[in-house]
Amino acid sequence: MKRFLLLLAGFLLIGFLSFICFENKVETIKSNIISNVTSDLKDRQINWVNLKIVGNGIKATEIVALSGEAPNLEKKNEAIQIAKKSLGVWGVKDFITIKKIVPKKKVKIVKPKVITCQEKFEKLLSNNKINFESAKAVIKKDSFVLLSNLATVIRDCPGYKIEIAGYTDSDGKEDYNLMLSAKRADAVKSYLVEHENIDSDTLEARGYGEANPIADNSTEDGKSKNRRITFKIIGDK
Repeated sequence: MKRFLLLLAGFLLIGFLSFICFENKVETIKSNIISNVTSDLKDRQINWVNLKIVGNGIKATEIVALSGEAPNLEKKNEAIQIAKKSLGVWGVKDFITIKKIVPKKKVKIVKPKVITCQEKFEKLLSNNKINFESAKAVIKKDSFVLLSNLATVIRDCPGYKIEIAGYTDSDGKEDYNLMLSAKRADAVKSYLVEHENIDSDTLEARGYGEANPIADNSTEDGKSKNRRITFKIIGDK
């Protein structure tokens, strides 16, 4: 009887030790598989996947559960395929979700009223004017501050198309005056684009020559007033 008990104890000890060895082997297999999959995913710059071995039994130690949030469906499928091909993997369970993309709200540009913007242009030009060298389309330096202030109004009134109109007095030939007024309007546009960083598409330069006088061309004062540059909102950009 005593011998039987000793043999039984021996068998139980061997079984217990075998179980411990088996468990250690299982844990080693799990660790190696996780390491293999992690390395393969890292090689493809996929670092958002969480890994876990699931199930019981020797074969179940080779089933890998993938979780995490994929940036898109393509990346999710890529991660699954990489895991399936990794060394030691028998099966893959997919628990990966796809990141929801919240569309950005379109910011609507609230444009100031046309009347308000036009009033600002007219106020600046009511007591000031853009001066040019005589019979030329060269802007005088004393007009640079006024142009800077006009550029500020343009920036404060986004979304509008603005006409820069050039006018002359009635001295000289009509064709020449038309050409000179157009060149002066172009010179103002170029200055605003080059020195004030105003979008070229916002501005439209036109020359009207001696048309639409605002004063009497028979006096010097009237001629001076007729030689002018105006800014006018003509529509949306």
